Amino acid sequence: MPPPPETVAAWLQSLTRDLHAAGLRQAANEAAWLTAGCLGVSVAALWRNTTQPLPPERAAHCQDARRRRLAGEPLAYILGEAEFYGLTLAVGPGTLIPRPETEGLVELALKQLPAPDAAAPPLLILDACTGSGAIACALAAQRSDTRVFAMELHGAALVWACRNRDALNLTNLHLWQGDLLDAVAPTARFDLIVANPPYIPEAAWPELEPDVRDHEPVTALLAAEHGLAVLRRLAAQAARHLAPEAWLLCEIGHDQETTAPALLQACGLRNAHARRDLFGQPRYVLGQR
Repeated sequence: MPPPPETVAAWLQSLTRDLHAAGLRQAANEAAWLTAGCLGVSVAALWRNTTQPLPPERAAHCQDARRRRLAGEPLAYILGEAEFYGLTLAVGPGTLIPRPETEGLVELALKQLPAPDAAAPPLLILDACTGSGAIACALAAQRSDTRVFAMELHGAALVWACRNRDALNLTNLHLWQGDLLDAVAPTARFDLIVANPPYIPEAAWPELEPDVRDHEPVTALLAAEHGLAVLRRLAAQAARHLAPEAWLLCEIGHDQETTAPALLQACGLRNAHARRDLFGQPRYVLGQR
């Protein structure tokens, strides 16, 4: 007789041990997330049924997921999704995985918008470097009274953004392929421009975690000029496309707290300043037309 299938608990123990040996700091959590994703259940449901045998029809899927994670592939790519601002977004090769700290940029953006007014025309928001569409989807979902325009240079990432917009039925979100604001009409003016541009200096590339460095798109991470090249171009363009008193908000690197506001000021934006994230790290820069 063939041996009985291992239980979910035994599989979790084995997977946690392997992930820990590979140097993953959240080995136990990752084992649960990975297994729940492979089985198509919630983590809570997984823990309620650890004495059950691992379903034979899912065993090969679980083994493949283990192999991919031990090879360094990001967990979100293996699961095919990531949580962001209360939304479940599809992600995969070709697009940056949304980070929790970027949710703070969405919070700041929402605070800059006036309260909804049914009598007023829709507010116009632009998200440059949209990637998977995380920021644009969050803003469009939170403020259905707005029209959100999102730009992405790379077609591989734009595919994911389109998929997320359609899955979430965000009819007020419009996606275009373009380099920053190059595709925007010269006369267009926005009530808010927001972006998570590439800002990691090229010299810092070797210091990135291997699952980031080896799998996520380089073009979404690195920027020349000590990480400020893309922000410089964006700020100059935003100064021409912001409505009066409107704001540009961007995510920045932890070492750009002084240089990023100075750059926005040099591009003609006023009240430029940096803000810190929930962990006290410089993370965002704001500038007003």
